[in-house]
Amino acid sequence: KTSLTARLVRFILGPRYEEDPRGDRQRRVSRFVNQTQSCRVSTICQDLFYKNKAVDADGKELPVDHTDSMNHDLVLQALHTELADDTVDCIIFEGFKAFHDTRLTDLMHLCIWLQASVDVARKRRLTRNSCWTAAHFDDEIWAYHVLYEKDVLHRRHLKTRLHRISPEGPIRQKAYRVAALIRASSARMAEHID
Repeated sequence: KTSLTARLVRFILGPRYEEDPRGDRQRRVSRFVNQTQSCRVSTICQDLFYKNKAVDADGKELPVDHTDSMNHDLVLQALHTELADDTVDCIIFEGFKAFHDTRLTDLMHLCIWLQASVDVARKRRLTRNSCWTAAHFDDEIWAYHVLYEKDVLHRRHLKTRLHRISPEGPIRQKAYRVAALIRASSARMAEHID
């Protein structure tokens, strides 16, 4: 996900972009700018919005991959702030639980589901966090992923808006597909994406 987001920023802004100092780490938003194109892109990564300790109604601690382990209100606040800033041309909100909260999806212009195979997801997850085992991934993490995917793909309000991209091919190829979707959906962004 993060490598795809970085590739998209590069496609939109070109090779000579820089981090915009007006990004806000407190709000967990990064901004990038290409001064010659006068174009700004904000990125919001869901991984920065996890609750310290999420619990269910009975007080039982929720696993990190449960949809309620993320602070959706804080994401919504960050998204509203970026949408209200007329200097921002494109906002990329990325993460596995991006489609859980309809308050968020209602604000999204383009919804893209990047399909990941179990093998790729396992490799990425185990590489990023050494405290997880393959068994933990298979029994808990992937199980939540499968349930969430079924839920998202059957939501009526997303059926006509959700674009699915297959897991085949390198990240560059996936980024090209996403960039093509962005270009097709927005005349303003079409000016910037080569």
